[in-house]
Amino acid sequence: MILVQLKSEKYLIFSADLIRISEIIFSNLLKQAIKEVTVMYRITSGYNKIVILITLLMSISTAQDSHNYFPHHQGDFWEYQIVYWSDSYTELSQRKIIFDSTDVLGNSYIRDMTIEYSQYPRVSFNNYKIDARGNVYETDSLYNIRYLYFKADAIPGEIWFPVENDTFQVNKLGEVWIDSIFNVVQQAKSVAFYYAYDLNDTTLWLNYLSEILTEDFGLIWKGGGEQFYDMYLNGAVINGILHGDTTTISSVPEPIKRPNNTEKASIKAYPNPFNSNLMFFIDLPEPDMANMIIYNIEGRIIRRLIRNSRLSAGANMIVWDGTANNGQKASSGLYFYVFRTSTKIERGKLYLIR
Repeated sequence: MILVQLKSEKYLIFSADLIRISEIIFSNLLKQAIKEVTVMYRITSGYNKIVILITLLMSISTAQDSHNYFPHHQGDFWEYQIVYWSDSYTELSQRKIIFDSTDVLGNSYIRDMTIEYSQYPRVSFNNYKIDARGNVYETDSLYNIRYLYFKADAIPGEIWFPVENDTFQVNKLGEVWIDSIFNVVQQAKSVAFYYAYDLNDTTLWLNYLSEILTEDFGLIWKGGGEQFYDMYLNGAVINGILHGDTTTISSVPEPIKRPNNTEKASIKAYPNPFNSNLMFFIDLPEPDMANMIIYNIEGRIIRRLIRNSRLSAGANMIVWDGTANNGQKASSGLYFYVFRTSTKIERGKLYLIR
C-alpha cells in the first residue's frame, strides 16, 4: 500500500509501481500547481517518509513542453501552403482539431481533420494521444497506439523507435533553437524520420521526411528527404487567437473560398454509397443561415447535421459519420438529406453500406 499526500488531500494506491505513482503525482501537479509533494510508503518495519521537492519549472516542463509543441484544443486551426518541387505548383492545406479530451491521468486524446485543396478536395482524419509525460502517439480511431511520433524527453541527437520491437523505422531529434514566428519569439525543434537499413551504420539511413515544430504553433514546416514538396505554415488560429497570413483564414476558422464559385448554391455528397464518413461539399454564393437533416426511408429524422448555423460564402464541408442523433450507428440502407438556406432547398439520396 502506498499513501500519496498532496497538501491536505491523501490518495491510497494499491499495487502501484513508481512510474504509476509519478504519473498520478504529475497529473495532480498540473491541476493544482503544487510545489511540494510528500510520499509515504509502507515497509515491514513501519513508515518511512520521503519528501520530494519539485519546482514548477522542473515538474511541468517536460509534459507541458510537448503539449505546447502540439496545440490540440478543439477549434485550433492551421493553414499551410504546399509547394511541389517539379513545377512549383502550389496547393493549400487546412488542418483543424475537431475533438479533444483529457482523462483523469492527464492523457489527451485528439482527432483532427485535414483538407488539401486542389482540383478536388482531399480529406483525411487522424487520431493522436499525448500521455501525461508529453509523449505523442499516432493512434487508430479507438486510440490504440500505432507508433510513437514524438518522445517528450528526447535531447538533440537522440533517436527513438516509433514502433515497438521494430528497429527499421527511426526518429531523431535534431537541432533546438530560438526563433521568431509571426513576431512571437519561441523555441523550435527539428525532427528527422529515417529508414535504418543498419543501426550501426548511419550512412545507410534513409531520411525520408523532416519536420520543424515550434512551442506555440506546432508544425510550421514539413518536407525534405524523399518527399517531393515543402509545406509551409501560412497562419494559424490557436486558442481563438489569429497568427500569420489573414488572406484566406479568419479569426473564426472557415474553409477556404475556392475560385470560380457559381452564383447558385450547390451541394455534393462524397463518397456515395459510403460505409464510414460521408462528406457534403457545399458552395454558397454568399454567407447564409442553414439547416440540414438526414431522414430514413420512413421519413423519420435520423440526424440533424446543421441546426440554424451560419455558413460562409464559398466552399464549406460537413461530415456525417453515419451515426444517429442518439449516437448509435445507423443501419445499412437508403437515406435522404434535406439542405435549406434562406433562398434554397436541396434534396438528395444517400446509400449507407455497412
